[in-house]
Amino acid sequence: EFKRLSLFKSMGVPAKLVTREYAPQLHRTMEKFGLKSDDVVNMFDFFQGAVNRETKKALIKDAHINPTYEIDPDPSMSKVYRANLLNNRVIFMGGTFGQLDTREYFDKYQNFIKAEMWDWRGFKSSVKYYDADRKVIRDEYLDVDGNVVIEASYGGEGTSQADMTFIKLVNYKGQDYFFGNIDELYTFFLNELDKSETPGQNTFIADRPLTTYKPVMNINSRSRKYIFMP
Repeated sequence: EFKRLSLFKSMGVPAKLVTREYAPQLHRTMEKFGLKSDDVVNMFDFFQGAVNRETKKALIKDAHINPTYEIDPDPSMSKVYRANLLNNRVIFMGGTFGQLDTREYFDKYQNFIKAEMWDWRGFKSSVKYYDADRKVIRDEYLDVDGNVVIEASYGGEGTSQADMTFIKLVNYKGQDYFFGNIDELYTFFLNELDKSETPGQNTFIADRPLTTYKPVMNINSRSRKYIFMP
């Protein structure tokens, strides 16, 4: 996929890699491979309004911890106490100097109940809620201003995106949209992506059999669709 992207660019053909997984450190990984922000469009970035978000560092002050609480500092994970109870754990991104990764919450029985996650580019991008067995039961994905733009719930034993049983796209262009699984959301995204570029005149190449073939073929325009068979 990287080589194809390079080939198209060398021939003067505009091209992007399209990804669908939620990956708050995606743009950190892109830097390691020499990819620029304009080389990749991620589904969650698209709906979060963060495709071309500039990178800045989020530090512990951006977690807005109550200044009356006691902080036990550590380079990799600081603990926040209210009286004698653990209230939060603030986890920093590996290989950085205090850049926010995750803020975990605990109830009065010290059960892990919630986690806020920061994007590499410096904004809080999602909130995860957990049950008593520490399984994710609900996700909220945020735009760069902190508004919820996607809600998701899980069913069964799994906690991967494939196990989402309810997905709500919140107030997208003035309307709420509901999806039964991540594939339906991805198909909707590809259609919106098609409309945002040169509607009906784009080329989509599906590389991953299980996750991209059907959504790409279901793009409901005259844009070209190709399946790459490994």
